Amino acid sequence: MARKEQIQNRNMGEGRHEPPVFMFTPVDLAALGSLASPAGLSHKAVAFAAPAGFGKTLQMARIHETLRQAGHDCRWLSLREQEQSVDALLSALVSLITPGGAPRHPTEALFSGEPLDKQIERCLAPLAQAGRPVTIFIDNLNFCYDPGLPRLLNRLLFDTDRAVRLVLGSILPLPLDRTRARLEGHLLEIGPADLSFSRAEVTAVLGDRLCEQIERDGIAKVVTLTEGWPAAVRLFHIMLERAAVPREALAAIAGPDENIASLLNDRVLSSFDDASRLFIVGLGQFDRFCLELCRDVGGGVVADKVLGQLITGNILIAPLDPDRRWYRFHGLFRDHLRQEGLRLIPPDARRALHCRAAVWFGGQGLWQEAIEHGLAAHDLDFAENLLESLAARFVRNKGDVLNFIRWMETLQEWGRGATPEASYWYTWALALCRRYDDARRHADRMAGSTGNTAPDLDQRLTMLRVSLDSIADRMAEASDGARRWIDRRAGPSDPFDGTAAHCIVAYHLTASFAFADARRILVAAREAACQSGSAYVQGWAAAYSALVTICEGRLDIGHHELGAALGRARAGLGEDGGITGTLALMQAKCALELGRDDEARRLLDYGLPTARTHGFLESAACGLEAAVKLAPADGGDSALSLANLRDVTTAYPSRLSDMLSCFVVRRLLERDDVEAATAEAQRSGLVGKARVTGVMATVWSRLPLMRDLIRITETELMIGAGRLKQALPRLDADLRQSRLEGRAARAVELALLRGIVASRLDQRDQMLRSLTLALRLATPARLLRPFLVRAEALVRCFEAVGLGEWAFPSPDERGFFLQVCRALPSAPKGLHDLSAGPTLLAPLTRREMELVTLMASGLSNRQMAERINLSVPTVKWHQNNLYAKLNVGNRQAALASAKALNLLRE
Repeated sequence: MARKEQIQNRNMGEGRHEPPVFMFTPVDLAALGSLASPAGLSHKAVAFAAPAGFGKTLQMARIHETLRQAGHDCRWLSLREQEQSVDALLSALVSLITPGGAPRHPTEALFSGEPLDKQIERCLAPLAQAGRPVTIFIDNLNFCYDPGLPRLLNRLLFDTDRAVRLVLGSILPLPLDRTRARLEGHLLEIGPADLSFSRAEVTAVLGDRLCEQIERDGIAKVVTLTEGWPAAVRLFHIMLERAAVPREALAAIAGPDENIASLLNDRVLSSFDDASRLFIVGLGQFDRFCLELCRDVGGGVVADKVLGQLITGNILIAPLDPDRRWYRFHGLFRDHLRQEGLRLIPPDARRALHCRAAVWFGGQGLWQEAIEHGLAAHDLDFAENLLESLAARFVRNKGDVLNFIRWMETLQEWGRGATPEASYWYTWALALCRRYDDARRHADRMAGSTGNTAPDLDQRLTMLRVSLDSIADRMAEASDGARRWIDRRAGPSDPFDGTAAHCIVAYHLTASFAFADARRILVAAREAACQSGSAYVQGWAAAYSALVTICEGRLDIGHHELGAALGRARAGLGEDGGITGTLALMQAKCALELGRDDEARRLLDYGLPTARTHGFLESAACGLEAAVKLAPADGGDSALSLANLRDVTTAYPSRLSDMLSCFVVRRLLERDDVEAATAEAQRSGLVGKARVTGVMATVWSRLPLMRDLIRITETELMIGAGRLKQALPRLDADLRQSRLEGRAARAVELALLRGIVASRLDQRDQMLRSLTLALRLATPARLLRPFLVRAEALVRCFEAVGLGEWAFPSPDERGFFLQVCRALPSAPKGLHDLSAGPTLLAPLTRREMELVTLMASGLSNRQMAERINLSVPTVKWHQNNLYAKLNVGNRQAALASAKALNLLRE
């Protein structure tokens, strides 16, 4: 089995990782004389861009040979016509630079997108680590028309070490930053003018014998007709070499208005007998061929004779490997042969030819060519069988995904429904290419069919649909599907799928504020992650676990958990693992709320570049919220610009865009820019006429997590607009609800807003109670930022309250209060006295001790008076004496101080 795999891998690389071998003596072009020497390339990059037939591959191969003979490390890659995406190109480069590597789990691949820059860095990292010069040759770049190609080529040119050199070939102009490349002296461009043959070079190709036979005027005619086009010159050479009287053959060709390439190709073919010519036309249907293939599809005797003639006559044929097993025709000649095939070979015979080729390639383990020929032969059963058995392999190899989709859709166009297994992987392929709607529709169709699935296919299909629902932010559907997957498990399950299913259920519970239930589910998620042995999977479980802690408001614990998880992920995956960026974005939110702005900024710089391609919606929201809060008001920080942040949202469902709008509105209100905040709210549909069709009309507004964000944004808009009395009942109701649900961070914000509104309405006692509550709720996690962004309003509130009126029974609460006060622009007076803690200025009398106990039980002054048979004024007199001895100004502060001084009996 290992031997067969080795042979298959070798066959797949032939003609791909080595330049073709040319069986003629190349002509030295004067324009290219100083291009390469044993010392190396003359420039960091040499780009050949010219139409077909100008000898680009030949000249690249000569450079390759010159450098390799001088001991240089040279890597060659010939792109194939099917490799049209940057993903396919990068996959091929990775196999060229670092052969081997196991394919990823499909669920991991779906959730672990990686930015192009990160993929490039990961691809080129082994070259940097090698510590020696290397020259990378990439031919046929015109096959790749992906929009990401310019980015890839520019990164290869400008962001790699000088020791990494490039030689590139294409029939189209290469999409490089030519202006910068020329200014920096990096690039040498070789075009048609450089590759065209001069009269002297035409003479050298024809050779002395032919030149004597056609004489000077014949040479001049060849130069005129070909205009220096190398392919046409070589066609003339082949035709005249096989002609009985070369001068007469040349005279039979009319003027330059004829299609010289087609004419010369016909003349070359006409020199063979009918059977040989038909055999050559048949070979032209193959991208590459070898003697064994020729014998199998064309007959042994004919194959041996004709292939031998082609090779010995050097008739537009080139070996693809050093052993000269595989060959290909020159591209122009092959294109001509394919047109001739349509004319000379009947459709049934063409299909039979492709059918024999498909079987032969399949027997060699060359699956892509086997499928291509099977489809060309319309042998749908053969193609279906191969696709079913190889579907997982093609989908897991990122470079083959687009081909697999094309093959499957070709079958669909011909009215053939693929097998359930192939259909399952087709759905994955659609999802991996971000065709989520198509993937979902196909998955729904599969789920609707019954009676033809393998025992485990239903479970795998369920997990696939769960993954698609999760990506589409259909949280309820994803959670329901994940629960079904969990309930239907029979025996051990895939650890990655087990982790994903439990995390998705926990995600929905967290967004519904069912934190205890979410934590129970996450225990199973972490167990499955540990069984996987994957640092990547464990990072995902850590991210979803930390989300619960963040939503509960314990951002100090979340900061610690995420820091530990980020460290583990970096150790296991390196700096470029996508999950590390996701964890960094979540930790940035925690760091910011704890008042650690510099750390938050560093984490954002690390995490934002991967935000578009890796993570889940809430992790991205954590990063966007932190970025909005950190961005300078003048927009001077381009990395945190609103345009960049909106670009991140385009990679996610629309809820993230709505959340970003809420973050922006709230930040503008923090800066007292009510006008801009209102404009953004109207644009997003939070207020105004757009409200009916905007964010409030979406399904997201019914999700507790989203509804809560919308509610506080609306409330802050009310406050900014001066509608304070209208905001009060909302604040009171939402504060109660957030405390009941155990969401401390939101309760801190609401209590702060309640206190500030009370201050503006001259409700001094309510202001004191609300701000005290906010400080107490913020103490366990040390949530500093909510107070700092409202510093001016808090300074005014603190000025209206004496220090003795603050009630903080615990040293932690008192210490946090002091931390907040010292961080304000103007700290209240007397902080030194408060920092020393509560003191008893004089011993309490028996009556005062009695009052403290009654006050702690919650009795009013009148109730205390009735209990101890005193008048209300007398009770108040004793109270004032008690306050003076405790150095406080009210009942709440007195009870807090008495508790701290252990004056209250249990």
